[in-house]
Amino acid sequence: MFDSDILLQDAQEILGAVPVTLGMAFTIFVLSTIVGSLFALIEHRRIPVLRELIMAYKIVFKGVPMVIVIFLAYFGLPPVFQFLFSLLGINFNAHETPNWVILVIAVTGCVAAFQAEIIKGALNAFDTGQSDAAHSLGYTSGQLFRRILFPQVASRRFPT
Repeated sequence: MFDSDILLQDAQEILGAVPVTLGMAFTIFVLSTIVGSLFALIEHRRIPVLRELIMAYKIVFKGVPMVIVIFLAYFGLPPVFQFLFSLLGINFNAHETPNWVILVIAVTGCVAAFQAEIIKGALNAFDTGQSDAAHSLGYTSGQLFRRILFPQVASRRFPT
């Protein structure tokens, strides 16, 4: 009835895939945080056309199930890559793109929409009086971001 040899073999195969899965999860987290931060910063700065495009992006990617995005990316990204590389005059067979690359791109696109909302909330929690006080003390915009804004946004980004 129960064969422990088969269970042991399957468990070893699953454990062999754990490092790859963790590496992909870390890559997705880092890339989605970078993209989400850029989107949140653009939306916070209220750059007119880009803000509207990012809002539409977030509505689409938060509303469509991730499985659908992965499916569309799996069948849609290789032809798009093929077209873009042909415009640049590069002879590249995009249909040989590894599946894990397409998966990382698709999941990063989905998670970046949620990361942008989280970071935007942290940016909105920052009091403008603090930036006014920093400017009155002679802080440049870079110093304000590095010494005052970023530490507070980074700590408010994570739930307590």
